[in-house]
Amino acid sequence: MKRHMVFVLIIGLWLLVSSGCNTNGSPLVGLQGANLIANASFEKNGQPTLEGWFVRDSSAVQFAKDAPPGGGIWSLLLHAQMPAPLPFSPSMYIPLRSGRHVLSLAFWGKSQSVHGGVVLAVKRGTRWERAIFHPAMDTTWSHYTLQDTLTLEPGDSLFVQLFGGGSEVLPGRTYLDLVELVEIPDGRE
Repeated sequence: MKRHMVFVLIIGLWLLVSSGCNTNGSPLVGLQGANLIANASFEKNGQPTLEGWFVRDSSAVQFAKDAPPGGGIWSLLLHAQMPAPLPFSPSMYIPLRSGRHVLSLAFWGKSQSVHGGVVLAVKRGTRWERAIFHPAMDTTWSHYTLQDTLTLEPGDSLFVQLFGGGSEVLPGRTYLDLVELVEIPDGRE
């Protein structure tokens, strides 16, 4: 009987611990589901990192010891030196099946002079389309959120891109942290 109780306690403890773990590696779990962004806070073990993000030219990306509430120590700093998010902005592939998706995009950001932000982009064959862009408009840390519906066709790929702002003349900076993309169950399914 004692062995059976110990076994049940061990299994119960294991289930309790494993149900609280986030399998995608993100420190954030939204109200509707798990964050699809694996490295939402741009740091690991107190050190800045772009782990999980693709960056063609890392010289355009910096980190700042400046973070919003709950954001740890570091945030991502992008300068407004590129005319468009592609191809030099940090981007992350989001593996979603084709079909209709209701997505909630949230992040903390601030900007100076030129407004950058977060872009959801769809790659259709060799062509890129901006599906959603949400700028960081304030000069102090602010939380931004939006919800939108996106339909992916077979062969489409969804990416989250971080954008420092579109200017080759004006100096500008955008700080981003705690990027969250959550799929919300669609009531139509």
